Amino acid sequence: MWRVASYTGELCEPFPTNPRNVTFPLTRRRTRQSGSLAAAAIEFTRADGANPQYTDRMLDANDVTIDSGTADAAAWLRPQTTIDLRPSGGGPAHLGVYDVVSETMRLALGEPGAARPADLFAASVYMMVR
Repeated sequence: MWRVASYTGELCEPFPTNPRNVTFPLTRRRTRQSGSLAAAAIEFTRADGANPQYTDRMLDANDVTIDSGTADAAAWLRPQTTIDLRPSGGGPAHLGVYDVVSETMRLALGEPGAARPADLFAASVYMMVR
């Protein structure tokens, strides 16, 4: 049961490396280990502990921001947990599915305005940076 459980807080927490008295905003950065997504790294930031609202930032291999905006995750919708990355400048969202297990995130995103991927078959794999 726990292997397929999900919740929106897992974009940033909880991890054994988080201090007990974590301060916000809390940012988690993950780097691409494999896959075809353009972002070499992705960061999710949670502004405060009361609201599970996130911003995201996708970066290229030179740490230059290639896209940023808000991230809306919908948990408990297994078999896939959905995520919508909405650009801060407006325009269509990247619709996707993801899975987080420990420090590994599998993420499959459609192109802006395209349909949501049906599964994680072609997902990129991102690892948390400590």
